[in-house]
Amino acid sequence: MPFHQKALFNNKFFFLATRFAWAFLIISLLIATTNYTFLRVPLHTIAIKQPPNDLLTIRAALTPALAIQGSLIVRYDHDMMSEIVFTIASPRGEPVNVADGALTINYRDPNQQLANLAWSSRFQGDHDQDNFLEDKELVQLTIPLAGVLKTKVAPATSFAVDVISANGHVLTVQRTLPAELNQINDLN
Repeated sequence: MPFHQKALFNNKFFFLATRFAWAFLIISLLIATTNYTFLRVPLHTIAIKQPPNDLLTIRAALTPALAIQGSLIVRYDHDMMSEIVFTIASPRGEPVNVADGALTINYRDPNQQLANLAWSSRFQGDHDQDNFLEDKELVQLTIPLAGVLKTKVAPATSFAVDVISANGHVLTVQRTLPAELNQINDLN
């Protein structure tokens, strides 16, 4: 190697500068070829006061149409599950028909599945006297199970209740019974 090249490579600054140049070139090529768009931040995203409509749509799609509020109560009578009681709300504020026959309620545990169970509803608190569950309204659902269940539901058994609205919204409530059952069991 000629003397002047040895002198250049012995210079630490030159050595680091060439390494930096090669690293910059490789990173630039990676960004250009793989189109890392997340590395570029447009200035208009910094000053947004309200999310764009597509983000609102995604948020609305992720918010459930039905949700349980408070506890789920299981009543037992003579060692048999006699009824399930819980309260539902509409977090989206989208009206959900809760008139007789408007909801489909199914029950399942490891030993049985029951579809289209009878149920009753009662509005709690303020509501506008129609049969629609709307924003800031609560409806208590009571599902009688006495004489309906095919087998006893043992302590520490998991079960699920599906509430399906007429417009296809599904609320699935899953709970596990306590190891020691009482006449009234709060499964919060």
